[in-house]
Amino acid sequence: NSSSFPPSDWVETTLGEVVFPVSETFNFKGKDKVHFLNTGDILEGKLLHQNLSDISSLPGQAKKTFQQNDILFSEIRPVNKRYMFVNFDSSNSVASTKLMVLRGKKNIDINFIYNLITSNNILQEFQIIAESRSGTFPQITFESIANFPILLPPLPEQQAIVSVLSAFDDKIELLREENKTLEELGQVIFKEWFGKYGVDDALPEGWRVGKLGEVVKFVQGTQVLSEYQIEEQKENYDKFLRIVDYMSNFSEKPRYIPKKDSNTYCNEDEIIMVRYGEVGFVGRRMAGVFANNLFKISPKEPMNNDFLNYFLKSNDIQQYIKNNSAGSALPAIKHSTVGDIELVIPPKNVLEEFREFAQKTERKILDNNSQIQSLARSRDELLPRL
Repeated sequence: NSSSFPPSDWVETTLGEVVFPVSETFNFKGKDKVHFLNTGDILEGKLLHQNLSDISSLPGQAKKTFQQNDILFSEIRPVNKRYMFVNFDSSNSVASTKLMVLRGKKNIDINFIYNLITSNNILQEFQIIAESRSGTFPQITFESIANFPILLPPLPEQQAIVSVLSAFDDKIELLREENKTLEELGQVIFKEWFGKYGVDDALPEGWRVGKLGEVVKFVQGTQVLSEYQIEEQKENYDKFLRIVDYMSNFSEKPRYIPKKDSNTYCNEDEIIMVRYGEVGFVGRRMAGVFANNLFKISPKEPMNNDFLNYFLKSNDIQQYIKNNSAGSALPAIKHSTVGDIELVIPPKNVLEEFREFAQKTERKILDNNSQIQSLARSRDELLPRL
């Protein structure tokens, strides 16, 4: 009966009443190497590496300690989904000061809170809070979200909701793992086809050495603004719902871009690259207006997106991009620097043959992505109903 919602034993509370921030300093005594986690080292609940770093090489922000069952949540751009639930032994791990460490209070299933604050609707709300603060980039603090309202069911119901959502998460994870395997297989095949020739080697007839900038066109992303940021200037802006920002995050609330930047749209087949922060991240199947932290890489004849996709994701190119990024706090890459990359350019017939092979893999990845998006939507729609 909708008139009885919320049930009498559900509590209207705030985020600050159910979790608290932890700012304990990591103890480096007796350690030579540690596992350092910055904002770029976690994504949508995933730990992206377990590498150990020499203590002498750590940046100044490597300070925070955390423990199992804590939540790590990036202060920077919440919609980038840099968060995770700590489910591993963290005794030798240290977190960046740019990651909030959140710990649950008594009678709270911290997994319930984790599911709640990482749902798309709440991430969008946090992003609006971040954008409303002055600073170099959109950022939240615990104080800015502590009063965020939460409807809290009793502990047994929190646990039951988590159980239902976990079934969705498990299926999504299986599909992501399959896509990862397909991507790795594609890289192996790409290397077999094209890895045997370097820019200094003798090449078969029709093959040549050139710069990436000769065979692609770069398009810079645009500034994306929310409604309150433009106010009386709406006539100079176009409204969009699908805004691509870093990891294929699509806004659920209208965003505005200058009309002069209407060409900053990518379709699902095109490639975008992150230009600062997570430099070198290559995205595909991400149709929408792309923000100014990205640029689009469009092929010229005879080049095609399938070759570019694997070329730009290869380890050598990713390392080149990281080595040639400027800035320590927020690394940035210029598209002119990417354009200077030398490569062996195969003839059109070879590029087309590879494209035919790659698209079979891409179709499977695309199908899996569609399932992932459908499951994620269902999950996000189910959470408030539960």
